[in-house]
Amino acid sequence: NNIKIIATCVAYRLMLRRQLLVIQWIALAQLGIGMACSSLDEKGCASAVGRDFAGGYAGDCSAASPWNLGFAVVMLLAVCSALAGVYTELLIKTSGFSLQVGSAWLYGYGVLASALAYAWARPPGRSMLDG
Repeated sequence: NNIKIIATCVAYRLMLRRQLLVIQWIALAQLGIGMACSSLDEKGCASAVGRDFAGGYAGDCSAASPWNLGFAVVMLLAVCSALAGVYTELLIKTSGFSLQVGSAWLYGYGVLASALAYAWARPPGRSMLDG
């Protein structure tokens, strides 16, 4: 998900207050332009806009479609993921613990959360080792 790369870079710049080099901003701009160009079809419309469910062309590019909602959801997920990743890095770097101890705590909480999610969603009568 290339949108997540751009969102992570912006969150990294804002939350950790780190300067980015000009070449890094140019690379992000190229990535964004590349994503925009690759999502266009031969008429210059976004590839999913204006198409009906059978895949045929349904009219002009400005027709309302589920593409707008999908784009908004993808952007929201990318921004949430980027903020979570950068905030986690910020917590580990500012905690005062060594990197190894911070990583052990992070992975420990991940294992605990996964075990609780598995215990909650597990079908009755199945053990953790049933394949």
